[in-house]
Amino acid sequence: MTSDPVTSAVALDHYAALEVHPRARHSVIRAAYRVLAKEYAPDNASTGNADAFRRITAAHDVLADADRRAVYDGDRGKLEGKIVGERWRVLSRIAEGAIGKTYKGEHVLTRKPICIKFCAELDPQFGEIMLHEAEVMWDLHHYALPAIRDVFLHEEIVTLVMSYAPGLTIAQQVERYGRLPAIHVAWITDRILNALVYLHDEEVVHGDLKPQNVILSKPKKHVLTLVDFGLAMAKPRRDSENLGYTDYFSAPEQVAMRGPLVPASDFYALGMTMLYMLGGERGLLAKQVPEETPDPMSRFIQKIIVRDPLARRFRTQELCDEFQDVRVRSFGKPRTSLEPLPGAERAGT
Repeated sequence: MTSDPVTSAVALDHYAALEVHPRARHSVIRAAYRVLAKEYAPDNASTGNADAFRRITAAHDVLADADRRAVYDGDRGKLEGKIVGERWRVLSRIAEGAIGKTYKGEHVLTRKPICIKFCAELDPQFGEIMLHEAEVMWDLHHYALPAIRDVFLHEEIVTLVMSYAPGLTIAQQVERYGRLPAIHVAWITDRILNALVYLHDEEVVHGDLKPQNVILSKPKKHVLTLVDFGLAMAKPRRDSENLGYTDYFSAPEQVAMRGPLVPASDFYALGMTMLYMLGGERGLLAKQVPEETPDPMSRFIQKIIVRDPLARRFRTQELCDEFQDVRVRSFGKPRTSLEPLPGAERAGT
């Protein structure tokens, strides 16, 4: 009994058999089959190959039929359980965005968890963005940043392997449990500023700081991870061009796509992220700090969300030091023992 090529768990790569790209048109698939069938035909005395002929015929039968090809592509696109890059096993999907899909995975020998990011197939530019992300992150080493473990092509798709950061993003935390108390916003802001001090000292501007890109990875220990460096810029020059922006969080100069990213762009995004944590989506859209926010913290936010980037030209370390003073004036001390975030056990900062 022979198995149906469509339902055989995609054991054979039909596109590879016909030597065509997964996005090849039906006319290209048919043309490729005609050439290969002539070459591998069993009655061809010089190049005939019965096994190869059966493989390309099975591939053609599936890919030349629109319905069967759709089923095949769906099965082929399922990554869970696959081993990629020879040593990484894909476990479960974490998230999906415009540029690609992110999965939790593990090293096949150590079983240590990792994060695997696959580029979307729709636009070659996405692959360039992901390679850019890997290049920016390659030599970065900081407790609040993921570490690059591997970069390779999986079925011609750019794939990144990074250290795994469990937990909810700020966006997920607010969506599930509501706005955050100012005292929690304080420690989160402090951790982000520490990461920005390191990045800016390394001449890297993150460029996409927002609630979706900050993972509260160990909330009971008050540890976070800043992720997604797809829009980051390393050693920006006057003629550098930014790659994109996020509505509401990106600075006005970034939205206008004028010139390179600068640290001031990250400061604006931090302020808008603080607004979101304190006031939710309503506070973000209104660009207003909730009345119950301590005055020192409110003034700090207003200071870094001004539209003029020249008014945000601060040294990152000085801004970080200033925020320590904000915490003292707001809560009486720069470090606080406080109740954990909803869903986390009690911890101190």
